[in-house]
Amino acid sequence: MNTTTFAPSAHEVDVIRAPRPPAALLALARRAGLAVWRGLEAYGSAKAQRELRDLHDRWETSDPELAQRLRAANTFLVAEGKRRGA
Repeated sequence: MNTTTFAPSAHEVDVIRAPRPPAALLALARRAGLAVWRGLEAYGSAKAQRELRDLHDRWETSDPELAQRLRAANTFLVAEGKRRGA
């Protein structure tokens, strides 16, 4: 099978002469990346809170001390989310 590549190899690209994207494009990419990151953080935090509540409910009768620590961890996550503005 014969294939032809039109892109230059990595060794042929002159990094010094390669044009930099405009500052506005870099700022847009940064804002988009931050929005995605914050969304993933919020999703992970919400999932962790649900799991901690579920674990607390499971352990509340058999191990109240563990249930209390799980409740404290959940309270910490909620406070951190408020501190970050989530």
